[in-house]
Amino acid sequence: MTKRSDVVKNVRFRGRVEYHGEALALLERPEDCVLVTRGVDRELVMKCPDGCGDTLTVNLDSRAGPAWEVYVRRNAVSLYPSVWRETGCESHFMLINNHIYGFGFSSIDEIDLTDAFVQSVLQQFEDRKKHSYYEIARELREMPWDVYLACERLVKAKKLEKADPKNKGIYLMREKGKQ
Repeated sequence: MTKRSDVVKNVRFRGRVEYHGEALALLERPEDCVLVTRGVDRELVMKCPDGCGDTLTVNLDSRAGPAWEVYVRRNAVSLYPSVWRETGCESHFMLINNHIYGFGFSSIDEIDLTDAFVQSVLQQFEDRKKHSYYEIARELREMPWDVYLACERLVKAKKLEKADPKNKGIYLMREKGKQ
């Protein structure tokens, strides 16, 4: 059993390589991760952040089955959606800007978003229609987790509301009288 105090909470992005074996060779420390790229991003290789010691290979190529999206900005890596292991330690986590978020790890609320960014998300709702945070992220060319957090913060600020509690991730502008 792993002690949560021993769990890696940050990852160290080691860069890009062409082959899986090269990625494995770069995993020097438990917090290391490596992107395998041959023409397109193929996989992210990393140690499980739960501390169980397993090496994870996260598929990024939709031609090979269900795939995650990877975002690399300023030498920081993010994955979308979250990783939920169905075997081994069964950990569930998000990797955002080289930081692990999820049960037993840091709170996603710690992520710093600029006021300008949050306002740019709010502007997407000026048409008074329902929008998915994921669709807005695609339109703005932003990372989905950042847009999700902006929407959640706008709900707390009573500027947006969840359009349907059963359909998570869909928001709309609050009516003027409800703000």
